[in-house]
Amino acid sequence: MLLVTLAQILLSSTFVVNAGIPPVFMKNEGMVCFGGKSNEDSVNLFNRLYGLADSLDKINQAIANIRNTVSEMSCPRTCETDVISLDGARWRLFWWYKKGSTWPTTVTDVLQDNFGSCFTGTPYCFSKLPSQLTEATAELLAKDSNGNILRWKFSHQNNVAHAAWNAFHDGKQVKVYNGKNWNPRVIKGKAPKQSQDSFMYRVQHGVKSLLLDDDTCDCLSTLSIGHGMCGNSHSTGHSKANVYGVESLYDSHCHGPTTSNSLFLYFRDDDDCINVKCRTGKQCVDGIGKYAACNND
Repeated sequence: MLLVTLAQILLSSTFVVNAGIPPVFMKNEGMVCFGGKSNEDSVNLFNRLYGLADSLDKINQAIANIRNTVSEMSCPRTCETDVISLDGARWRLFWWYKKGSTWPTTVTDVLQDNFGSCFTGTPYCFSKLPSQLTEATAELLAKDSNGNILRWKFSHQNNVAHAAWNAFHDGKQVKVYNGKNWNPRVIKGKAPKQSQDSFMYRVQHGVKSLLLDDDTCDCLSTLSIGHGMCGNSHSTGHSKANVYGVESLYDSHCHGPTTSNSLFLYFRDDDDCINVKCRTGKQCVDGIGKYAACNND
C-alpha cells in the first residue's frame, strides 16, 4: 500500500527529503534530493520508482480488463443461444453436453446451473429450464449425436411428466416408478423399445443424475444423464461405476451414460426474439416475452 501511494505521488510530483526533515512535495521543480545522497543517485531512485508507478498503473488496467472480460463471459447471453425451428415450433437450447468432453469433476448436479448462466462456447452446460416458463405450456426437445430427435410435453396430470418438470424446472429430487406413460413424439430416429413410465433425479456416486426409462434401472431409457442408476443404487451389470456422461436417446438394451455421446436439450420458445437484435448490455429473454438487463439493473 505504501509503494502504491508513493508511486501515485510520483506520477504527479517531485519532492525533496533531507535527513530529519519531513518530505516536501514540489510541482515541476525538476529536482529530487535525499539527505546524504547525491542528486544523481536521487534521480536514479526517482526513475526506478517512477517506473514502478507506471508498472502498477499498467497492472491495474490489466486487472480491470480481466474483470470486464469475466463479467462479459458470465453475463447471460440468451440472444446468442442456439435457436432451431423443428416440427412446427421454435426451440431454444438450454442444456448440452458434447461428446469427447472430459466430465468436469466440479459438477455435482446435472441441473446445477441457472438458465442463461452458461457461456455458449463451452462444451457443456448443466442448466435448468428458465424459471419464468410454466408447466402447462412447456415442452422439451432432445437431440443426440446418433441422429435421434424426441419431443415431450410437460403435464401436471401425468405424474412422470410432472416429476420431470420438478427436476428440470426447480431442481427437486424426485422418483416415480411405473407411473403414467410419458412417451416422446419421435421427430427423427427410433422410438423407445418400452414405455417411458419411470423417472428419477437423485444423487448417485456424488452426482445428482437423471433417468427416464421403463423401470428406473439403466435399460431401455430415453434420457440418462450423469451417472448410471438402478432403483436406489447402481448396477455394475448395466454400466460401470464412476463413469459419467450422457446416453443415447435410443437405448436398445442396458447402457449407462458415457462421454462418447452428445446430448442437446431445448425448450419450446414461440416468442419473437429471433427477430430482435439486443442492445449492448441487454438480452432478449425468449419464452418469457420481455427484456431484462444483463446484471438485473
